Amino acid sequence: MNEEIMIDEEIVVDEPEHVEPLFNHYFDDTKPHCPYTFTGEANPGTLPPNNAVRVAPVIVEGKWPCVKDGGWVQVPDKRGPQIWNTKSQEQKDNTEVIIPDGWTDKKPPTRLHRWTTKGWTITKVNQAKLDDEIAMQKKLAAVQYVATLRADCDRDILPLQDAVDLNEATPEEVGQLEILKPYRMELNRWKYPSAEPVLAQRYSVIE
Repeated sequence: MNEEIMIDEEIVVDEPEHVEPLFNHYFDDTKPHCPYTFTGEANPGTLPPNNAVRVAPVIVEGKWPCVKDGGWVQVPDKRGPQIWNTKSQEQKDNTEVIIPDGWTDKKPPTRLHRWTTKGWTITKVNQAKLDDEIAMQKKLAAVQYVATLRADCDRDILPLQDAVDLNEATPEEVGQLEILKPYRMELNRWKYPSAEPVLAQRYSVIE
């Protein structure tokens, strides 16, 4: 007895046509300028989420793509340079594509300047304070400068005076001492303000 072998009928399935991959191009919708963040593959048959579009952004040197009215716009890329807080003058590197509100890329000239609609400005009162500070710094620098000259003069006089006291000074050493002592006296009598460059010039001649 011959057994019949049952063979199931072959089911033909239409192979799907090639489908181009879809991508979501995401942007940061928590920021007002909505900058592009990254691209990820999307599932076929879906719509992009609220923080993504299907059109790929174009990367342009010196600019960064941001979403506006559902499309990409090129915004000057301000990331990297230093920015300053318009209230506290705090300084930091800018990590945003745009300069955030309350910050500026204009460096404040001094700590006494204040930010206004015209940029960094200074009041008459603060300008007077600034002038006083500059004058005091200049005075301190001059005093320190003359003190340095005095110390150099003392250093040069000491061995010359020793030679004279021991009756072993050469005519040249005696001559140097006769120049240095009046010069040191002038330094001791110096009062601010005075012509510090003149003092330096005289000392350079002695040297």
